[in-house]
Amino acid sequence: MASEYQSITTDITEEKVERGKVEKRPLKFPWVGIAWRFTGSLFCFIFIIVMLWGYERMGVLSSWDRRGFNTLNILFSAFVSLALGSLLTLLGHTLRWHLLQREAATPGNVDLILGIGEPTGSLRLLWGHTWRGKGWTKTTIIVLLYFIASILARISVAGLGLTFELNEEAGVDYPVMMTDWRDPGWITEPDPRETLRRFVDFASVGLATSPLSLNKSDPASWTTENVDGLGVNRTVDGRTLTYTFSLNEYRGLEVESNKDHVVHSSSSCIVRNFYNGTVYQDGKSVGEVTGKFDSLERRSIKVSLLTGIMVEFSYKHGTNPT
Repeated sequence: MASEYQSITTDITEEKVERGKVEKRPLKFPWVGIAWRFTGSLFCFIFIIVMLWGYERMGVLSSWDRRGFNTLNILFSAFVSLALGSLLTLLGHTLRWHLLQREAATPGNVDLILGIGEPTGSLRLLWGHTWRGKGWTKTTIIVLLYFIASILARISVAGLGLTFELNEEAGVDYPVMMTDWRDPGWITEPDPRETLRRFVDFASVGLATSPLSLNKSDPASWTTENVDGLGVNRTVDGRTLTYTFSLNEYRGLEVESNKDHVVHSSSSCIVRNFYNGTVYQDGKSVGEVTGKFDSLERRSIKVSLLTGIMVEFSYKHGTNPT
């Protein structure tokens, strides 16, 4: 029995130890663990993108739709955070054994290297090498790079939450309104004269409550600023008329102007021709109109509003637009 123990001891000594040095075996990289953690993170990212795309196509969400969106959003964001954190921790634990195998280290340095799997452990090693050690080494630089990569990866998960708003309010997309030239309603109904009559009535009420003194014989005065002390800036640029004014804040009977919320209201007067189902502007097609029309005639109505602005509504049937 003693000879057997002696033989085993001799074999181990000859195989593992040579001149007082322990043989270094290559460390295996944990490809399987990294693969499934990375796959889990990627799957959660893809699901979040698909979810955002699907809810965006739903348009206006009901209260229960918003609750479902928030629940899925928070749930899969947490899954991404867990999977990514587990992946980074595994990489840190793998890295520490390679660092210990590179060179001999003191017991205190070994303790610091064993803790680099977590960001706080990496920071503790950097602090120790900077203020308490003998200076930076290759190990310090490697740990610094791992620490930066770990922090950036973890922050990216938090940045994912900034790509959407849980209590999102509808914004303003410019232009706010556009004419659908494919709809025959802009030609057939309502009648342009009826539309203009309603517009004049509306403008008359506005002028009666807030009269603006305009000199019709002096068009240059139409571009004056701060019209009649009302805080309305009016400019005319070619065919575009723009009014800029601040919204008022009402506190009981007191009215105050809010300089932080400014409204820009503008309109343009243009002429388009209709010929064989196609709408033209300046000789170029800008849209198609589907539908049958009984009369082929050209109508042109010019109305001088009380504000002194000339507006022309014109469309043409059955004539060559060029």
